[in-house]
Amino acid sequence: MAFRDLSLPFALGMALRVWRHRVPLSGLLALGLCGLAFAARGGEGFEPLAAAALAYGTLWLGYVPGGWIRAWNRLGDYSYGLYVYAFPLQGLAVWLLGPQGPAQNLACAVPMTLVCAILSWHAVERPALALRRRALPAPAE
Repeated sequence: MAFRDLSLPFALGMALRVWRHRVPLSGLLALGLCGLAFAARGGEGFEPLAAAALAYGTLWLGYVPGGWIRAWNRLGDYSYGLYVYAFPLQGLAVWLLGPQGPAQNLACAVPMTLVCAILSWHAVERPALALRRRALPAPAE
């Protein structure tokens, strides 16, 4: 993958961050961007539309107030574990099964990554955070 392939999603993420107070969060807009990207598949406009749909859709899912997606965190905060273990386990999937496309790699790596993230949260991260809270002095009032 060339550097230029990653620059558009990065630039879109930066722009959405800078203009976060002006960009409305709308499920209809997220769905519309996905529809446009789907309609453009195979054409010149697909990659920029797919990048826009992915960037905006991810933000919409993450920030929609009271959204159903937030129920995920009631079980634990697996985000760091997903971040830490995803790349090595994607590599492990390729090492074990050979070359594969992105969809096959995700299908193989996501379940392994989720298991590692869950174990990491419950066995390491949550206990470490509890120790940290006990070790720090109470804030002055």
